[in-house]
Amino acid sequence: CRATVGPGGTPDASQVTNDTLVLVPGQEVRVGEIFRVAFLEVSSDSRCPSDVLCVGAGDAVVEIGLAVGMGPTHPFTLNTLAYPPASVDYAGYRVTLVDLTPYPISTRRILPEEYRAHLLVGRTSNVQ
Repeated sequence: CRATVGPGGTPDASQVTNDTLVLVPGQEVRVGEIFRVAFLEVSSDSRCPSDVLCVGAGDAVVEIGLAVGMGPTHPFTLNTLAYPPASVDYAGYRVTLVDLTPYPISTRRILPEEYRAHLLVGRTSNVQ
């Protein structure tokens, strides 16, 4: 993530609007002056391991939080199996889950802190 640290120690992602943010679980970044995006957790991951042949692709469920200014964080759920990519519009911004890494392999369990959410954050055309 190319975010810098803003006031109060909150990472500032103002330079990466309309670019992909890579967040670790529990990390929150500020986009622009007042919009905040947090990667809360991966609540489930049933994606087919890359070294296994599966009937279905599986899915991972990513929990994010969005907030404006000092307001409360509102939770949202995004899925990796969505097409087009899973996104949510909130307060004039669109947040899209473009990837979740690492991708599973059958011989290794992914620890919660190893996940990285790749989120595309941009302004919506109908700014509120």
